[in-house]
Order: sequence, then structure tokens, then C-alpha cells
Amino acid sequence: MLSVAYEPVPGEPFWLLDDVRKSHPGDMIFDTRDYVREGGGFRASTVSAPETAWFVVEGRWMEPRKAPANASVRNAVIASSRPDARLIYADGGSVRADAGTIVPPGATLKSGSEWAAITVGGRDTLHLMPGSEAVVDYNGDAKAPATRINLKTGGLFSKIERRRGGIQDYKIATPQGISAARGTDFVTLALPDRIEVWIAEGVVDVFDKREQLVGTVASADDSALKVLRHPRLRSEAAEVKANTAIMTTALGFIERANTSWAGIARKKAAGEGLDTFDRKVIRDTIPVRYLVKARRIEL
Repeated sequence: MLSVAYEPVPGEPFWLLDDVRKSHPGDMIFDTRDYVREGGGFRASTVSAPETAWFVVEGRWMEPRKAPANASVRNAVIASSRPDARLIYADGGSVRADAGTIVPPGATLKSGSEWAAITVGGRDTLHLMPGSEAVVDYNGDAKAPATRINLKTGGLFSKIERRRGGIQDYKIATPQGISAARGTDFVTLALPDRIEVWIAEGVVDVFDKREQLVGTVASADDSALKVLRHPRLRSEAAEVKANTAIMTTALGFIERANTSWAGIARKKAAGEGLDTFDRKVIRDTIPVRYLVKARRIEL
């Protein structure tokens, strides 16, 4: 049995397992149990050592955000943002989208060059990717809360907690379609020619512009991201190319935006105890699996 070292191929995007199997049949794939991490690379035990191979990596989906002190079941409020994020009111006035700013129904949030996150109903987290724009409408009804997002452009991560009885009323409208959640963890992308939904946990229904159901995407026990796009692209090769590009962008953004994990790591390194929210972050951040292409190196 050989012990072989590999390093990630520079500039190579992240892949879905099914896409690797379709596009690179016969290539060697190492699951997480088949290797150990070694610095920024991998060391695998194998009977053969191909020049390149694929490694299944377990990463993290979007973390929850700590709700501001003024968050409640009756409001939507900015949880965190960067300085160039703006909140534009229905009457045209605007303010900087600082944490703790109430988001009234019909207000538009522009994330700016980084991100902005909203706490809705005191528990759900909506996280806009850079360059995104969304109109937020939350009714604040304690018995029958409803959230409507008009995502004009960009991407929105939704972390929607399951309510008692499993009832949800949460929809995101884009120029090309609508996504509707049932208590879940997913991202909706408003692209010029299509809507895309990437799901880490739960179930999402996707509708076209006429509000006709076009499909349902659901997570599985394998921690692999699932995707549904409407309309579909013209070829399998185009679908794979879009999958790798979007997944790489999303996971790269998550790595920057998951700031709570850096704090947890510092506390653990210093031997400090974790607080209640730290434990919530650990519990509620969904693990996701993706593939990294790597090349053999000689040590």
C-alpha cells in the first residue's frame, strides 16, 4: 500500500460528486475516510498513485447570525453588514444598513461590496451575497408570520428555522422564478436568464414566473449540495460548468462570511469556554461535501 501526497490544483473550482462521475468517469476519488489532511493538501493510502485524483472534502454552509437585541417575532432587523450596505425606504430615503436597524415592509437592502444579514421574526437569518439587492416584506404576525423577498439581483442565503407543525410561509421572488421554503437552509440566485436554488438542508419548491411549479429540490443524507435551476441549461456540459462556477463562488463567500467560526477557533486555542451562541453556531451550521481536484507531489 502506497502513501501518496497530493496538493490541490491551483485555480481548479470545486465540484459536485455526480458531476465528477459524469465528466471524468474512471478518475480516482478519495472519500474522507481514505486520506488525512496534511497542511493544505492530502495524504492518501492507495494501491496506485495517479497523477491527478479527486478528494471529497467536508466544509461548512452559512452560519447563523446573532440576533440584535431589538430583534423580535414582529420585526425584521439588520443583524450584520459592511459599511457600504444601504437600506432604502419605500419613500426613497436611505440610511447605512448598520446592525440593529429595523427593516420596515417594502424597504430595499443593497449589500454593497461584501454582505448584509437580516434577522427575521427573531430567529431566521437572511444573508445577502455581495452585489445583491432585495426588497424585504415581513408581516410580523405572531400567529401567521409571512416573509416575502423580491430578490432583484444577486444571491440570498436563507436559514429558516422549522416552526412547530412544520408550517412555513417564506417565498423569494426573482425575475425568472420563485423559491418557497419549508424550513430549510438554502441559497437562491437571481441570474439574468434563470433562477437557481442550492440546498444544504430541507426542501424547497421552485416555480416559474407564472407561479407554476417546475420542480422540488430536497437535501439528502450524503451532505452533498443539491441544485435546481430554471430554465435548465442547454447541455450537460453547460450544467456542470455552471455548477462548478457557482459552487466555488458560494463556498468562497461562505469562508469569508462565517466570522463566528474564527472566534470559536480562537477561544478553543486559548482554552476558553464557549457561550450559548457559539454552541448554536456549531449545532446549526450545516456540513456540506464537495470535491477538490489534486495533483500528486513528490516529497
